[in-house]
Amino acid sequence: MKTDKVHIDFKVMEKSFREYVRNKAVRFGSTIVYMENGEVIEEEPGTGKKTVLKQQLQTR
Repeated sequence: MKTDKVHIDFKVMEKSFREYVRNKAVRFGSTIVYMENGEVIEEEPGTGKKTVLKQQLQTR
């Protein structure tokens, strides 16, 4: 038996997953930690407050 191919739109999947994670974090009163531009960021999704936990290493 041959099965059909599954087509995944990763842009739609990314958007849905981000929304899901934010909703769960708000619901349970927790924060989200992620990397952005080489920095580790902690964000409170309810208020949008961002804190840099670790800055990008600078080389000479």
